[in-house]
Amino acid sequence: MALLVARLGLAAVFTAAVAAKLGDHTATRLSTVQFGVPDAIAAPLEWVLLACELAIAVSMIVAWTAATGALGALALLTGYSTAVIASLLRGRAPECHCFGRFSKAPVGWSTVARNGLLGAIAAYIALHGRGSVGFAAIGLLAAGTWTVLAARRSRGRSRGSLAPGFSVPDERGRSWTLEKLLAPRRPVVLVFSHSACGACRAMLPDVAGWQRSLQGRLTIAVLGGGSRLDSLATAASLDPGLDLDLDLDNYIFDESGDIARAYGVTATPSAVLIGRDGRIAASTARGSAEIADLVDDAIAIGDAPRIERRTALGIASLAALPIVGSACSSGKPAVARPKTLHIDGAYICDQKYALCTDAPCVTSTTDPSIVICDCVTKTGYSVGFKSCSEREPKGDSLHSNFSTQLVTSSTLVMTCPADAPWGNCLDVVCTVDPHDASKVQCQCVLVDTGPSLTFGGGCQTKTCTSTIWSAATSNLPGSTQLEKGMKQLGLSLTLPKSCPSS
Repeated sequence: MALLVARLGLAAVFTAAVAAKLGDHTATRLSTVQFGVPDAIAAPLEWVLLACELAIAVSMIVAWTAATGALGALALLTGYSTAVIASLLRGRAPECHCFGRFSKAPVGWSTVARNGLLGAIAAYIALHGRGSVGFAAIGLLAAGTWTVLAARRSRGRSRGSLAPGFSVPDERGRSWTLEKLLAPRRPVVLVFSHSACGACRAMLPDVAGWQRSLQGRLTIAVLGGGSRLDSLATAASLDPGLDLDLDLDNYIFDESGDIARAYGVTATPSAVLIGRDGRIAASTARGSAEIADLVDDAIAIGDAPRIERRTALGIASLAALPIVGSACSSGKPAVARPKTLHIDGAYICDQKYALCTDAPCVTSTTDPSIVICDCVTKTGYSVGFKSCSEREPKGDSLHSNFSTQLVTSSTLVMTCPADAPWGNCLDVVCTVDPHDASKVQCQCVLVDTGPSLTFGGGCQTKTCTSTIWSAATSNLPGSTQLEKGMKQLGLSLTLPKSCPSS
C-alpha cells in the first residue's frame, strides 16, 4: 500500500509540473536560459525535459514500469539539483519555474532539499519498497530541511522591518541605491516588473502616469527583471502617451533578480512600499489592483506632517559650521598636479576607477552581447574617452578605464587570434562588490572578432579560447594619450613588452 501511495504521489508531482510549465511556457524557457543554456537549444531542451517528466508520470501508474520510471526520475532530479547547486556556487539564483507560474521563486538550497525529498521517494520505488525505514528517515530529514530553509528565506520582509539596500546602475550609467531614492524624504514604491510579463507591460503606462502626477509627493521606481535590452524594448514599444524620459529616470535594471529575491518577490507585477524611515510600510502588493491600492496608501503616508523645512535648514547650517571653520583656518593649498587633462580626444583623470587589463570574463546569462568581467578598483590617473565628470564615481558605480597600475616587471602583453572572442571594457560602468571594495564587476561589450591584446593569460595562448579576457585592439586605445599626459605630469609610464613568440 505504501508503495502504491508513493507511486501515485510521484506521478501527481510530475503531472502537475508538466501541466504548470505548459501553462507558463515562455517564462519556463526564459528560466532555462537563465541557468546558462544557450538560446539556440533552450527551446528543444525544454520539450525534451517535459517529455521525460510526462513519461515518468505515466510510468508510475503501471506497476511493472514504475521501477524504470523511478530511476528516470532519480536521474532527472539529480541533474536538476546539480544545475541548481552549480548556479548557487557561482553566486546566481535564477527563477525555478519548476511548477510554472506557481513556483516563480528563485532557486536556493531549499530547492535542493525539496529535490532530495522527491529523490528519496523515487529511490524507494526503484527498489520495490525495500529499505522503507531508511528512505522514510531520509525523506523526513529532506522535508524538514526544505521547510526550515524556505521559512528562513521569507524572513525580514515583514511590515516594519528594514528594507534591504541595493546598488545598481541605470540606463544612463548612474548608480541607484535605496538611500538615493529615499533622499528626498518621500515614501518609495518599488514596482517589480519583468520583460517576459504581459501584465507588467499592460501596467507600465499607469506607473508612468503615477510618476508624473505624484512628483514631489511620492517616488515610484520600476525594477525591471530579465534582459536589459528586452526591458528597454518593452518600454519603447508602449503607447506614445508614456513619458519615456521619466520612465527611464526611474527604471532600475534588476537583471540578476537579486533585489527581487532580497524583498521576497516571487511573482510580477508586485510592489513594495517603503516609508521615509527606510522601513517596509505595507505587505507586498501583487497584481495591478493591489498595486493601485498600495499607491493610494503611499500618498497618505507621504502627506503626513514632516519636520519644518526651516528647522531642517537650521540643523544643516549648524552641521556645516565645523566645515566652514576648517576652510577659513586652513593655510594656502600646496601646488598639486592637475586632476584632469584633455589630450587628443581622450581624458586623463585622477580619481577612483575600475581596471580590467587582465580580467577574466563570463558571458551574461541575460544578454549574449555582454560579458561580466572581474576587475579591481584603483585610484590614480587613468585614460578614457568619456569626460572626467561623466566618469566620476557615484555610490557603488565606477567606470572602467585604462592605466598601467597593474603592470609589473613580469607583466607581458598576449596577442589572441582573430577567432577568439574578448571583452571591451573601456568606459563601461561597473559595480563595486558590496563585500570587498577592492573588487568590481564590469558589464563589458563582447567582441567576436580579433586579434586582441590582453595583459592576462600569462602568455598561454591556449587560454584565448578557454577564457574570455578583457582586452583591446592592437593599437591599445588611449595608450598614446596616456603616455603624453604622464609626461606632462612628470610621471613615469611603462608599457609591458609583448609575449615572446613561440
